Amino acid sequence: MSQRPPDILFRNLRLGDGTPSAIAVFDGRITAIGAGAEATPAMNVIDLGGALALPGFVEGHMMIGYRSGLLTDDELEAAFDIVTANGARALGITEYGLEIGAPANFVVVKAAHIPEAVVAVPKPRSVYRYGKCIVRDGVLQK
Repeated sequence: MSQRPPDILFRNLRLGDGTPSAIAVFDGRITAIGAGAEATPAMNVIDLGGALALPGFVEGHMMIGYRSGLLTDDELEAAFDIVTANGARALGITEYGLEIGAPANFVVVKAAHIPEAVVAVPKPRSVYRYGKCIVRDGVLQK
């Protein structure tokens, strides 16, 4: 990891369990999450308005959950894990998820926690790849 300060701070977001947090990014990789993610004067600060940051797409979670009869919050979180972290492990993808050192690749949706995101499938969403917004509300960004 570089010793240079992060160049982007995503603040006012929620992690999958609904915990308020922030994510610092340098050169497209996550350098800090939570209390260690603090703004410096040179950073580009992006306020996500309390949205949920997830390391994957919500439609896959919804299909697995509903087709398998998963209805409780715990079951919906298990469906989320099946198509995100566990799916990445099964495919041998080592740099996946919202973890320090991983690429800053995530989806931002207006939901309080994973079960709400899976059930409601909120349409306003943004997709970030290496810390850069590449899709906002269905529109490819330049």
